[in-house]
Amino acid sequence: MSYDRYSVEYCLTVSGWTSNKEDLAPEGHVETWEKETYQGSGFGRESSTWRMLWFNPDFTDEQRASLHEKFPFPERQKITDDLFKNIGS
Repeated sequence: MSYDRYSVEYCLTVSGWTSNKEDLAPEGHVETWEKETYQGSGFGRESSTWRMLWFNPDFTDEQRASLHEKFPFPERQKITDDLFKNIGS
């Protein structure tokens, strides 16, 4: 049995991100994503996964990509090229 598991939904809008801690599915939102976090034990490290639940077909892939450039995922750790260089050394 897992120690802890929870999820948070995030909505990407033209003015940034909102979560279900705030106003979920605001008018005119572009995408809805779920971040699920799992911790196997009280001493274990948390592991998170993201998945897209919905996207607004009125926005093109290019428009959505532009919004992601402008507003990176909230709480998502950035992985740098240096991390990959150090793997396996």
